[in-house]
Amino acid sequence: MRARDAAHLALLLLAHLLPPGACDVAGGAGSVNALPAGGAGARLAPSFDAATPRNVTALVGKSAYLSCRVRNLGNRT
Repeated sequence: MRARDAAHLALLLLAHLLPPGACDVAGGAGSVNALPAGGAGARLAPSFDAATPRNVTALVGKSAYLSCRVRNLGNRT
């Protein structure tokens, strides 16, 4: 197994073993429902959608695509 293949496999295994909410941004799990300090008119910070499927199937030596949904992205890229 080449080093690159081993690294890809390690990343896939790590992504699969992360606990739910481990990829949440700015405050951890539940931060999507919190209002920012700016009041009701302020926008929520972007965060990863916890409902994204966590099952990943991949072949060694092939590209694997991990789906990722971001909520409240607005006009940011």
